[in-house]
Amino acid sequence: MPQSNPFVRYAPRTRAEQYWAARALTAETLLAARKEHYEDVKSMTFVHETKRVNEIAQLTNMYDARQMKLERLLAILLGAFLIFSFSIFVSQISLAHTGGGGGKKDSWAHFTIPILSPFASVVEHESSVIGSKTIVGISLVIAGLVYLLLRHWMTRSQR
Repeated sequence: MPQSNPFVRYAPRTRAEQYWAARALTAETLLAARKEHYEDVKSMTFVHETKRVNEIAQLTNMYDARQMKLERLLAILLGAFLIFSFSIFVSQISLAHTGGGGGKKDSWAHFTIPILSPFASVVEHESSVIGSKTIVGISLVIAGLVYLLLRHWMTRSQR
């Protein structure tokens, strides 16, 4: 004996059956449209999320490369500064320890110049032609130029 299937489709015969059949068909159509819409939105969201993740990964790689270049520039500048400071320190130490056995360094040599006056005396000082402030200023200008050149070189190589 065949079993009866509760989901077998019969044509609606009465007006009430036609009404409820029309409502069921409308509901099924709307449900199918909504399901398709949600699947489309889900697939588009997945595509956009994948694109966004790839863009973020590219930006991260680009900024990591730039960060490494900046760290290398900082290391070069720090090394140059340390070498410069060490060379100044060594030169000052060597100047302080040179010429100790030649004569008295404690007293300045005084001599008179007869053209000026018989009573005028000149104190002989050992000093350079360029003062320490000038040397520091020139060093700062050179350091600034080196920094700008290295920065220009780094940005040009990045392009």
